[in-house]
Amino acid sequence: ITLEEDAKISASGVLELNDPKDTNVFVGRAFYTLPVPIWDPSTGNVASFITTFSFVLENVGTKVPADGLVFLHQQMLPFPAPQSVDGWE
Repeated sequence: ITLEEDAKISASGVLELNDPKDTNVFVGRAFYTLPVPIWDPSTGNVASFITTFSFVLENVGTKVPADGLVFLHQQMLPFPAPQSVDGWE
């Protein structure tokens, strides 16, 4: 897994995309590093894969939450500008 910006793996092995104790704007993301094929060249068929996600979303503190969670299948692209709220300032 490739971690970018504020993302980290905790001591207990949990992927954390941000720090709930941090009161500043923060952003983090994680990518599976190895390619996941979407086309099987030997059969000419669309390939498939199965995965499982288990996650917890917590509201800690008094701030109004504004986080989002996205699952996507794409090539790994450069990360947006540091601390960029909308990702493309």
